[in-house]
Amino acid sequence: MNAFEKKIFSFCNKYNLFKNCKGLILAVSGGPDSMALLGFFEKNRDSFSFPLLCATVDHSIRRESEEEAAYVEKFCSKRGIPFEKLVVDIPSLCPKGVSTETFSRNVRYDFFFSLKEKYGFSHIATAHTSDDNAETVLMNIIRGCSVSGLAGIPVSRSDGVVRPLLCCEKSELINYCVDEKIQYFIDSTNAENIYRRNVVRNVIIPVLEKENPSIRGALNRLSVSAGIDDAFIDSFAEEIAKGININERRKFASIPISLWKENNKAVFSRLIRKVFSRLSGKELSFSMTEDVLSLFDNKFTSNKVQLFDFYALRTYSSVDFIKIDVEEGKNNEFLQIKAKINTEIPFFDGIIKIVERKSPHKKNRDCIPKINMDDAVFRTRKSGDVFKNTKSGRKLIRRLFIDKKIPFGIRDKVPLLEKNGEILWAFGLGAAADRRADDCDEFYEVIFKLKN
Repeated sequence: MNAFEKKIFSFCNKYNLFKNCKGLILAVSGGPDSMALLGFFEKNRDSFSFPLLCATVDHSIRRESEEEAAYVEKFCSKRGIPFEKLVVDIPSLCPKGVSTETFSRNVRYDFFFSLKEKYGFSHIATAHTSDDNAETVLMNIIRGCSVSGLAGIPVSRSDGVVRPLLCCEKSELINYCVDEKIQYFIDSTNAENIYRRNVVRNVIIPVLEKENPSIRGALNRLSVSAGIDDAFIDSFAEEIAKGININERRKFASIPISLWKENNKAVFSRLIRKVFSRLSGKELSFSMTEDVLSLFDNKFTSNKVQLFDFYALRTYSSVDFIKIDVEEGKNNEFLQIKAKINTEIPFFDGIIKIVERKSPHKKNRDCIPKINMDDAVFRTRKSGDVFKNTKSGRKLIRRLFIDKKIPFGIRDKVPLLEKNGEILWAFGLGAAADRRADDCDEFYEVIFKLKN
């Protein structure tokens, strides 16, 4: 084992990259970086306790890509390494408005993850280098980023993707291929400034190197430092997120305003982005995050902010994320179902049931006198609905839901019990003031439970 290989082993051990590894997919294109990756693991396979699989994608963008994929397959065949190849016509399949670079990357990773599932493997290794990381950090800075962007390419991800060569410079990998007599190919498009990364690599970094010849090293040191800070902030935010009400199925989340007063802005900003990402699958921009923070600080001119197809809405005690299709007053899913006794009735995201009771069963606010239920229905609210909340007065259901702090995102999907135009009972409000079972020996209890 030479000094270069020891360096890679040390890096892998430092970050515990292959803990509980059940199999490793090597993502190989035929370039010097990925061929060095393949050569390293092939040469040292006896030092690892897990099986290897080489995976190659021919994007059909360059004429020589077919030859490169064939060479990788031949290399693996000679050395007894299982091989899988995907040939895909990226130019004809790439959707309009999506960059070829982004679409190609998505296709590659979809292929790698399909193999991971097919073979029951746990890890995927890509051949990203410290040069790639420096370029990524600089690209993120140019685009605008947070501490997470400054951290660059992660050494490992929770989905099993690992980068064992992030400690290596590209020149080291080329030298390794030469020393080990490993053939590699140079992508002809790397010299063309048709992709953003190529512009950064071929134009911007050479200019910066005139000011600081060690700019790549400086960017990588920044990446390491930012990564440490990023992990620290993320661990705090993740711990807080465990106590947040996030209902991905109902597209609703609620963050108590009290948490804003208890936590540092850096941690709380991360919490907001983490909760929203988990709920929507989308990432908040800096300005969007600042707008949400303004809701917590009560400095925004409105009580809600639009975030893609969601709203962030400030209530009395929380800021809630809700899908726009459940916006107040725009219920497009009116539901009405005949009421039945002792029968569980699915109602949007819950189950409702009217249960017959007799004294001495304890009464509660959801109990109504035993009456003929032939004409009774469960339904969602309608504009103008009123409810007798006191013996001498009525109030709009909309206003009562606000007063009772019923979460904004569920107000249009919870049941009311109506008979002949009169609302007898409402979720969160209980029985109407003149329909309570206070003096009844026989009565009904209306039970509504939301699904988790």
